[in-house]
Amino acid sequence: MTESYGDASRQGGDAGPTEGRLMEEDGAVGGISQEAFQRRSLRRANNRSLSELERACIQMLWRRSPSEPIEITLKKAQFPLTATNLSLVLAHLRSAKDALRIFLRFMRENPSFVPEKVLVDALSRFWKHERERFPVFMSILSELRSSSFQMTPRKLTTLLRGFGWGGLVDEVLQLLSNCEASYGFKPDFVHYSCALHTCVSEKRLDIAMQIFDQMKEHGCPPTLDTFQSLISGLLNDKQGATAAAFFEQMHVNKLVSPSELPSRTVSYINIVRELLRSEDLKDVRSFIFKMNDAGFTFDYFTCANVLNVYSVRGLLKEQRELYLELKKKQMIPDADGLHRFMNKHARQCLSQDAQTLLHSLLNTIRMASKKPPDNADIFEEAAMVAGEDGVSPNDIAQAVVEAETAPEEVPSEPVLQSLPSSSNVQLEKEDILILDRIIYGLSVQEKSKDAFALMLHLVEYEGGTVIPGRSTSAIVFDALCWASSWEEGQKCLRMMLGWGYMPDNKIYNLWVQGSAKAGLLNNICDFMNEFCNEDLTLTLTSFNMLVEKLCMDGRLDEAKKLTKDMKKNESEAMDVVSYSKMIQSFAKAGDFDVPRKLLDEMVQLGITPFALPFTPLIQRLCLSGKVDEAIKLIEEIECKGCKPLPSLYTHVVRAYCQANRLQDAFNIMDIMKSKNITPEPQTHKDLFGSCMGTRVLKPAVQAAN
Repeated sequence: MTESYGDASRQGGDAGPTEGRLMEEDGAVGGISQEAFQRRSLRRANNRSLSELERACIQMLWRRSPSEPIEITLKKAQFPLTATNLSLVLAHLRSAKDALRIFLRFMRENPSFVPEKVLVDALSRFWKHERERFPVFMSILSELRSSSFQMTPRKLTTLLRGFGWGGLVDEVLQLLSNCEASYGFKPDFVHYSCALHTCVSEKRLDIAMQIFDQMKEHGCPPTLDTFQSLISGLLNDKQGATAAAFFEQMHVNKLVSPSELPSRTVSYINIVRELLRSEDLKDVRSFIFKMNDAGFTFDYFTCANVLNVYSVRGLLKEQRELYLELKKKQMIPDADGLHRFMNKHARQCLSQDAQTLLHSLLNTIRMASKKPPDNADIFEEAAMVAGEDGVSPNDIAQAVVEAETAPEEVPSEPVLQSLPSSSNVQLEKEDILILDRIIYGLSVQEKSKDAFALMLHLVEYEGGTVIPGRSTSAIVFDALCWASSWEEGQKCLRMMLGWGYMPDNKIYNLWVQGSAKAGLLNNICDFMNEFCNEDLTLTLTSFNMLVEKLCMDGRLDEAKKLTKDMKKNESEAMDVVSYSKMIQSFAKAGDFDVPRKLLDEMVQLGITPFALPFTPLIQRLCLSGKVDEAIKLIEEIECKGCKPLPSLYTHVVRAYCQANRLQDAFNIMDIMKSKNITPEPQTHKDLFGSCMGTRVLKPAVQAAN
């Protein structure tokens, strides 16, 4: 097998990566599954002339199991990993993780190998979703082989993140363990976090928990995000008890409090669901009561699920005991109160799914509230149900469970109309508590629109207006934002401010960012103009996104006004990233004045500017034939502290070549040489092609050199 691949490699040595396709990690692309993608590769292999090497590569990837690591696939097929073979594998792979993994492995096994631009481009097409971070990672990876390379904490973060993308846990751990000895500084919180997230994503939870302990030992206390990542990994690995212990530890460390919104914490619902899978239900019972005593609110539907599991397992006595304790702690509603609520309100505003959920809750409460019959009566009834022919004790026991846990049929009309409505116009205190908790439960159960509809119904209820509390309103707004219901979120936000409730700033910014991505700029601008006097603060991320979207929409005046307002904000000072984003946004819109003013502000504030955000302006000037003005702009931004950027000069040289001004193009090359700027390969290609096209041979030789 190895010899045949070697022969094929000599025959098809000119094979390279095929035309790029938009790739996403471990998912269908453009509606094409992995199997369909491989079938298409085989059809192409049969319809066009291929080398034996490429055909073998396609067949190898076709036979590969999706769960099998790419290294094992190559080893089983005895496929030698050379530079040519690497290009072929990258051309026919579709997983970004596998592509990066095999590339890093080849770089590790061949220390003297310098990848060509074509090979790097073939890999980069997989990582378009990391178009800013990935080139930096590749650059540091190349510098790592140089004897003059100096590691910094920021470079180490980039390397850890890059190796994590490829799922290379061992390399990540090696970088982390050798950091102090090899590079002279200790890992910080960011480094430990990158390593922990990598271990969790690769399901190496034992190592992840070791890193978690190391963080605490080295004075890097875990944050909320660290706990969330670790608990999510434990739940995916079916370790509910350990996840519950970490959730309790979060509360002890004051990283999560009962006042937090559900989306701001690890969802206790997932922990309860995982604990319900265990044989012993003592853990789930202990967890819900311990967290309830700590102040955390468990929704009705989650408590009902716990009661249902007791019923399914035939633990009817234990189910009733749990029900009585839940009712005593007001963690479950009274059946009459819930029935009264459903009769009054459910039909008018809730969807069919929400009404079915409420009926299931009511049935569970009714079943749990009944006193279980004696065992003798149960088995006698089960025997009658099961029949007389060949019934074993296990069959009888199963029939008992099925008879006791059979849910009541949900009527076609979700609301029970047989009961008369309450004669009392004003809602009783018990009803108000049930209403509040049902709104909360619907929000937690990802039925945010039903929760909002119920809240609107209560506000407009003819029997007496009920204004929801601050926490209930905040929970509904939070649920709407996390469900991407931006227009309903705006209505909820306006209602909250009308009642004097101030929303959580993080959720408010989530609404701003989501609405901006959805193109609802009018809603955002109208809201901000109407409530400009309220204490609502935009974060830098929201501000940058909003300015960019306004500029893209051609609303430059509103973007300028927002920029002025943001400068007055004393809570968050604008940094180099914010200034660069603003410059780039206005530059893409063709505004030359604002980027220059922002550049002057950066100089006055002592912020070192970057030249990259000015690229759209240089491109616009070059495309419009104003190349001399482009040169002046480059000189201006360099005089104000911007580091020379080769790509800006590439646009200028290309414009001069297209205008047949070759002497000016070579003058630019001389200027770059005097500034110690290394031209990009594309610059040489443009010069060489222009010289050959005009038959100017002497400059062509100079361009080639």
